[in-house]
Amino acid sequence: MTRDDALERLHLALRARMDWRDGAPADMTGETRMRRSTIAAAFLLALAPLPAAATEAAPPPARVQQLRIYEVPPANEAVFHARFRDHAMRIMARYGFAIRSIWRSENEGKVEFVYLLDWPDTQTMKTAWDAFLADPEWIQIKKDTGARHGRFVDAIAIRTLEPVAYSPDRAAPRTD
Repeated sequence: MTRDDALERLHLALRARMDWRDGAPADMTGETRMRRSTIAAAFLLALAPLPAAATEAAPPPARVQQLRIYEVPPANEAVFHARFRDHAMRIMARYGFAIRSIWRSENEGKVEFVYLLDWPDTQTMKTAWDAFLADPEWIQIKKDTGARHGRFVDAIAIRTLEPVAYSPDRAAPRTD
């Protein structure tokens, strides 16, 4: 129901109950008339349009994303995935890592493991990474799996992605 429809319904309801010659039904007391007037006024105020500044939603806080690309030796791809899936993700969760998505890619004959993380801000990202890399369980897992399987990562590319105001997922809807 639109605002105009609601106003019209209220107007018709009040008109049907009121004797418009004197403004109130003959049996209505002053207190009842005041109560009904207050309810009608509250209803009308609730439907009144708000100033533009009050109705515009504030943009969500700028979130940061981190893109990480690991070049993985093909011989260790399966054990790399197992270590990440079974251990790294679990330990990362302790420190608030929000993994949005994970991909496998091949680029220039190299196997890549790619994942995207969501962070509320860069300081939280830095603090979480410091804690994860210092985690005693993670340090031991890397040591044990490295001793059994050798090198797991040949190179790492890290990109911190900060949104621009006009990004389709960030920009306010246009009204023109």
